[in-house]
Amino acid sequence: MSRAVLERDVNESGKVPFHVSLPTAAMWDHEPKCQALMREAMVWCQQVTGHDPKHSCMFGDILEMLPGSLAEYSTYESKLAMTKSWSLKRSCKCMSHGAFCSPFKPSCIDVSGLPCPDFSRAGLQRGRHGPTIPVYMTHGRWAKESRTPLLLVECTPDLDIDMLQDCHPGYSWHQMYSEPGDFGFSATARKRTWVIGSNDNRNICRADPYELLDEIKIAMKDVHVRVRDYLVASEAEVHMEALRVANLKRMDNFRPGIDPMSLLLNLREVQTMSELNQKYHSRTGFPAKTDRDLAYFLGDSATYCSWSAASGKLPTYRLTQGRFWLPAVQRWLTSKERLCSMGYPVVKEMSLGMGQVPLVGAVDPEKAAERLGNAMHFTTSGIFQCIALSCFGPQ
Repeated sequence: MSRAVLERDVNESGKVPFHVSLPTAAMWDHEPKCQALMREAMVWCQQVTGHDPKHSCMFGDILEMLPGSLAEYSTYESKLAMTKSWSLKRSCKCMSHGAFCSPFKPSCIDVSGLPCPDFSRAGLQRGRHGPTIPVYMTHGRWAKESRTPLLLVECTPDLDIDMLQDCHPGYSWHQMYSEPGDFGFSATARKRTWVIGSNDNRNICRADPYELLDEIKIAMKDVHVRVRDYLVASEAEVHMEALRVANLKRMDNFRPGIDPMSLLLNLREVQTMSELNQKYHSRTGFPAKTDRDLAYFLGDSATYCSWSAASGKLPTYRLTQGRFWLPAVQRWLTSKERLCSMGYPVVKEMSLGMGQVPLVGAVDPEKAAERLGNAMHFTTSGIFQCIALSCFGPQ
């Protein structure tokens, strides 16, 4: 989606002597819900760029491209050797066309959020020996056979870059780090590494990507937001989200706007909130409700102090369930507001800032929560795609 905005802006700028066209050739996701969201995203992109989404393939689990299973191979080395020795299947089931299509589509750039659990604390930091590494191996095999000129991989900062290189021979890698605060979203904590892979046989480096990243950061250094700036949900939208939770809990007598939303928290969340309120008062001497930029992540124990009190940033989003409580307004951050903090144009002001793009649907709280998932930050993704496409070109 961010690439669609980038393509349109470059073409309208008149700063390049050619027309940029970057239609999506294929998409992969093993979750049916995510596939549906990606199809919706393609319709959104069509409104921005005019590219017809019916030409884009939708594939499922990338491991289905392998002719066999890696489960019987116990070591990283043996799995990598087998992946490199196998020939990938020449067609895979395509959910877009209801047929078996070739996954080897010609494209300029591949943007992938490859699995990060094996590099995170939650995933026990098993690294290259973890269960998700075959995805990297298969992706590297696919990239080699498709001869994709540019790869852009997003992951947690602890990504094993040596493993990435092992799995993607024939590519030169350029690793960079960022967080949304580098590009104006200073109240969102989401440190990530972005790694550009340039095909050694097809590309040359035309400009220094690190210098360009620094220039962009300098240009945006005076742009700041606060947690309170993300509170864009209307009263009706807040009530709708509260009612959804009340229905799930079978609290038929809950009255949104009258009954406090804290009644919808479970006992552990209430305890965490209470303990963090006490910690905040002990540290500052003020009640937590007086801080309009204070947010708690109630999915963690109060011991970890997952809050915005120290950094001014929302704690990092994760796939595990948990609400972000806002003491000043006595409610949680809605799914729409979380999408806002991730740069998605969910209100007209953000749409106008992107040149009047269509709004991303976020009224349905369940749909908005699914869309958020473990998504890339919208603005950050667009910027790194811009850097990759600007700094590398054909030989």
